[in-house]
Amino acid sequence: MRLLHGSLSSAGNARSATSLSAIPAPTGGDPYDRLFKGLAYARPKDQSGKEIGDDDLINSLRQIAEARRSAKDGAPTDPPNDEKDLKSEGAAGADPSNHDDHPKPEDATAVAEIPAGYTYLGQFIIHDLTRSQFPARGGAPINVVTARLDLDTVYGGGPSLCPHFYQRATKEKDSPCLFLLGRTAGAKQPRNAAVPGNQPLDLPRIEAGTLGIYETGGDKAVTPLIPDPRNDENLVISQLHGLFVRVHNRVAAYLGKARKLNGRDSFSQAQAFVTACYRQIVVHDYLKRLLPKEYHDELIADSPKLIRNDFGTLFVEFAFGAARVCHAMSRQHYVINTHIDPEFSSLGGLLEFSSHRFDAPLPLPSDWVINWENFFEIPNAAPPQPARRLTPLLSPVLVDAETTLSRPAPHDSVSFLDLWRCHEQSLPSGQACAQFLTGEIERLSRKEKPGTTRRVPALAAPRTLGRSKIVPPDRLRLSLFVEDLVKALSEKANEWFLTETPLTTILPRKPTCTAMAAGLSVRSVPISSRAPSAAH
Repeated sequence: MRLLHGSLSSAGNARSATSLSAIPAPTGGDPYDRLFKGLAYARPKDQSGKEIGDDDLINSLRQIAEARRSAKDGAPTDPPNDEKDLKSEGAAGADPSNHDDHPKPEDATAVAEIPAGYTYLGQFIIHDLTRSQFPARGGAPINVVTARLDLDTVYGGGPSLCPHFYQRATKEKDSPCLFLLGRTAGAKQPRNAAVPGNQPLDLPRIEAGTLGIYETGGDKAVTPLIPDPRNDENLVISQLHGLFVRVHNRVAAYLGKARKLNGRDSFSQAQAFVTACYRQIVVHDYLKRLLPKEYHDELIADSPKLIRNDFGTLFVEFAFGAARVCHAMSRQHYVINTHIDPEFSSLGGLLEFSSHRFDAPLPLPSDWVINWENFFEIPNAAPPQPARRLTPLLSPVLVDAETTLSRPAPHDSVSFLDLWRCHEQSLPSGQACAQFLTGEIERLSRKEKPGTTRRVPALAAPRTLGRSKIVPPDRLRLSLFVEDLVKALSEKANEWFLTETPLTTILPRKPTCTAMAAGLSVRSVPISSRAPSAAH
């Protein structure tokens, strides 16, 4: 199996990533900045103090990457067979956070309590902020999308620059204001034949050679008409993208009818409203759930600064470090709705609904429409299934499947790439970052006058991580299913990993470091209160 930008496809049968879905990129793009400018990258060394060569480093990372496989989504129970069991998974059985060697509950990011939908909301946010491009002749990667929370992955260049994303205006000489919508096909599973199709709940899709949008559903229209094809990588993110599209349409239609606005003004005001709501969701909901309270409080205290400034770049530690936390949060099994058995809705099953596959079951079958009560907290609904606990382990799909990349990598599973990119981009180790921050905190604390309110309370948490923080003690090995990882890290050739751990492994393993990277890096994301400019 292979993954194309995170989507499964059969080896050798990956669809071309070229389509009408393209974001107009800024000329040349913006290079990433460095958060830890005072830290130089140190090549891992073996026990004799000699730097590890490329081949040995690749083999070591590959072995560790393959040892991170775990099909368990939390508590050590068998894969659930029904919706009730899956929603309660993680609440029963051994809880790793209860051990003394783990962060106390008040010090930990309780990812097991974060609804599963935030995994894919995080992916959606990352796509909005970053799209890395590597120069053909080598060099540092550049970000070819705007480093702002502006929903350019939804709106593209607006109706004038990207008219193929929008419905035609209903009045002469008026401007379009509504997105095109796709319609569902019939049910995929025979037992669900009674579930009606032809519902406006899919992304708009077309194929070269067809007459246009496949309005009534069917089995031919696959390629999505959206600005960023990455938002069609899996079942959840594509339907999440569709939610934003339908919310915009509803707001724009209301403005046109209730306020008698023309298409241009309806579009502009609806875009401003939806984007403002999205920013509020990111800051006051998504980050509040992911970050410890003291980090989020500090972020909110600095929000006026974020609003006033328009930063042009993001940190490379964010793009290739903290942003990878979504991989660790991905479950192996999901509850989609009452029509689909969890045995069919594994992570691999969700990734099948991708336009990058030749055999993708698209347009979206009517029985695979997501019931969002299973992914987000909704008033008067049952608690949603939780995201996967943050541990060093990943779903087997992210360990076993390979990615089809325009830029070759020594070994291209998601698990390997998350480790390899840290070395490729010369990122300092997690331990070096923690030590650096500790020194900075002490320096800042010495400058504070007695009796003043401390401005860096949240930054006191990062600390150097030793062997016990990466390799759980014996009592935890069974509950976390890390025997293979412990074995891999016990080999002499891999011992360097315990003291010079790649940043992407420290982040999902240690909540305080996750918060450090996410909380500090978000300062480069402007949360502007100004209405975004709409290109017409």
